[in-house]
Amino acid sequence: MGCLLFLAACQTAFEQPSQIAASSARLIECYGQVQARHGAGGYQTARIGETLLPGDGLKTGASSRAQLAIGSNQFVRLDQNSQVLVTHVQQDGITSFKTLVGGVWVTIQKAIGVPTKFEVQTPSVTAGARGTIFRCEVSDDGETGVYVYEGEVDVTGAGEVVRVAPDRFARARQGGRPALADINPDEDERRDFVRYNRHCEALSGVGNPRVLVALSVVENTRPQAAMATSDRLVEQLRQLGYLATPVKPEHLREATYDSQGVLRVKPKLADYYLVGAIRVQLPRAGAGRATAGVATIHARLVGADDYHLVSTAQAQRKLPVPPQKPFGLPNGRDRQAIQAVLEALGEDVAQQMAPQLMRDIVVDRPAAVRVDVTGPADPRQVRALKGLLASLQADGRIAPLPRFDSSAAFLVAGQMSPQEVARVCLERGGQWIQSAETRGRVVQVSFRPGAMPPEGGIR
Repeated sequence: MGCLLFLAACQTAFEQPSQIAASSARLIECYGQVQARHGAGGYQTARIGETLLPGDGLKTGASSRAQLAIGSNQFVRLDQNSQVLVTHVQQDGITSFKTLVGGVWVTIQKAIGVPTKFEVQTPSVTAGARGTIFRCEVSDDGETGVYVYEGEVDVTGAGEVVRVAPDRFARARQGGRPALADINPDEDERRDFVRYNRHCEALSGVGNPRVLVALSVVENTRPQAAMATSDRLVEQLRQLGYLATPVKPEHLREATYDSQGVLRVKPKLADYYLVGAIRVQLPRAGAGRATAGVATIHARLVGADDYHLVSTAQAQRKLPVPPQKPFGLPNGRDRQAIQAVLEALGEDVAQQMAPQLMRDIVVDRPAAVRVDVTGPADPRQVRALKGLLASLQADGRIAPLPRFDSSAAFLVAGQMSPQEVARVCLERGGQWIQSAETRGRVVQVSFRPGAMPPEGGIR
């Protein structure tokens, strides 16, 4: 199965609806190898702010992603190795994309008085929806899967139309009829691009906070150690949907170091700083023998205003050190090997921090409440809780947080306090919700064993 192409309604903090023309799609975020084509021209490197009109195309390479915004309520993300063509943009309220390979994640935000319909055309099916969330997955041979998360999607293939409800998917081969099945949530959430979109949805709900990666080097190392690790951390964070950037020389003019050797950058450059100290310990080289140095990093994500701790991680790797040669060689394969170890060290830290980082940031934002499901839960109970939370307020947003284990958690972004969220959960779901306890900005919900919500959930 080919890589995924996602279309997602995840409004970024730096993009206002009035800035995006309703008759075009605007590239608002990208990294890696992203190329755009206008009309019959060839593909060229895409630029942030570039617009796509009907007949234009966009594609991504390996380890690359891109996001488009259409009007004020439709957003498009491409995963790696994906390619789409724009066929219609807000013409009579209809937006249509053709996926050549890859997949689609669509989140259409409902706009009052604005008729919207989004269609995704693939070699096998056409998927159409209004005000919903779904994704498509297209393999190289044209086989297509359409996975629905909210609302309903009509999938047409071989002259047959099937309506796909939430938590179900339809799959069809080229020229074949679509067949329905249930989404396996555990398997689905293990997909990197699903987690990426979950991160984007949640971070959008709390204002898309910016993260500046500012690692420092202590002891016997040169600056390239921090740069290799920092760049890898930034890449990993961006793959998780964060607006992450590495520290630049101009950022360091007013920077200081704390007692642990960790760089402290002037506040307001970002909402959060990922800071840490890299230490490399090298034993004295024996005559004619290679030694194994040890590189260690202790990183922490802190708030920019008062440097309150959000999340931490520590990692360690062995360094291959040639005999009787100093660390940080300016040229040659020795330096490349050491830099590769330090890049991997940055990836280790990101993987360790990922499960907790998102939840900590969400709780840290003043207009967000996190709802955690504790104890065993039936998928029907979790779906009903999601529907209940989504109905709390018209101006709020509900987004499932990425799952890194069997647990489930949701973000409620709006004006309700944790106590109000807990009270509504008990009032509307008291027959199947056993408890809803608040701890700071977290509401912990447990279900009554065996108790199921009414068919269709609670609204």
